[in-house]
Amino acid sequence: MAAFLLENISFFIYNIAMEVKNRIEEKLNISKNISLSLTHVILMNAYVVPLVISMNANMKEASTAIFVARVLIASGLATFLMASFFVRYPLIFGASFLPVAASVSIIQNSGFNSFRSAFLIASIIFFILSLTKKFDRLIKYLLPGNMGAFIVIIIGFSLLPMGFTGQIFIENEFSIRENVILALITMISMFTFSILSNKKIKTASFFRVFGGIISIIIGAFVSFLIKEKDFSQVRNSSLISPIFEGFNFKIQTNFSEVFTILIILIVMITENTGSILVAQEETKVKIKEEKINSLFINWAFLNFISSLIYALPISIFTSNAGLIRMTDSYSRHIYKYAGIILILLGLSGKLMSLLSLIPTSVIGGIFVLISANIVINGIKMIDFKDFDEIDGLILAFSIIIAMALSMMDQKVLSNLPSILKNLLQSSIASTSILAIILNRILKSNNK
Repeated sequence: MAAFLLENISFFIYNIAMEVKNRIEEKLNISKNISLSLTHVILMNAYVVPLVISMNANMKEASTAIFVARVLIASGLATFLMASFFVRYPLIFGASFLPVAASVSIIQNSGFNSFRSAFLIASIIFFILSLTKKFDRLIKYLLPGNMGAFIVIIIGFSLLPMGFTGQIFIENEFSIRENVILALITMISMFTFSILSNKKIKTASFFRVFGGIISIIIGAFVSFLIKEKDFSQVRNSSLISPIFEGFNFKIQTNFSEVFTILIILIVMITENTGSILVAQEETKVKIKEEKINSLFINWAFLNFISSLIYALPISIFTSNAGLIRMTDSYSRHIYKYAGIILILLGLSGKLMSLLSLIPTSVIGGIFVLISANIVINGIKMIDFKDFDEIDGLILAFSIIIAMALSMMDQKVLSNLPSILKNLLQSSIASTSILAIILNRILKSNNK
């Protein structure tokens, strides 16, 4: 642990002394930072994963609110520390969908403390494994040639169906038709502001910075016109979330539960690698090889912190990386503010309740636009000189599987073994692993 802290302190001092003059270090004014960071926070829907777990695990309403608050705080801490002190790169963190099935299963069968204990022990083991500093070599081995571009494309095609089936083509407080209208209005607004931000006009920089948040406000305003909102949940929610309520430091778990969470953390390496590739393509600033190892060590450490506060395994949110170029704002300082906002949302029930009033379809309109942009950027990454028929088959097959898994009813997976079910619930992780395996087999046989 001492070596880990020394490494980060020295890395932080080095960055200050050798400050790279690129857009990642650009300092924006407070209004720009708040507007862009708030857009990122709204887009990521950070409360969804803990909400899904708590509902499926039949947790009480009060316990659910505390659980969501803890996950938001863990996400905010990870985002703030990564942007401020660790890797100092524009990345935003939140609860991954990958552990959903395992978390629900452990909580239902053994209780929440068993899940927290398994996560704590698994995160310690994973952190120790990360200190071997083999991640840069692993990524080089797994992602030769065009594989990096393929993973980015797979991520984009995995996210697109999630936006449509999970946020737009649904019936909730609004009908499907109303949700489609709200998504279209938000999407057209964002598209228009993105076009204007690229024009040689005086207001271009304004649209570039505030376009995202204005699009969300427009969509939310139209939703209020369609259906009047009930603000009683905001009035009734607590000002300060009781996040320390129910803490139990007793370790209570078994080998199977620890092993399951450990496997999930290892598989999440693939998910995070894809997110890093998307971020590098968006910022046009590559993370140095020696920093890759530091990033994964820090990520492992932050998962350990997350386990201590009774939260969930966290990972990089890929969809937010797609927002970077659309807003033309690459500064890591935006993510410091995003981290602070996430922490404040976790600490304040009223702020979280207010944010939850924004319809999912409004967020979905921007989400699908950004997901499509990720696909386009992945295509741009392909080196077509090295692109052969085998590459085409691997990419085509992977896209089909990614979209199928994203659109598939989760009931189909109900009778599968828990580890396989956990893997298939994340179309990004499972399809990325599939593409990597196919590439290793087919390319080696083709030599």
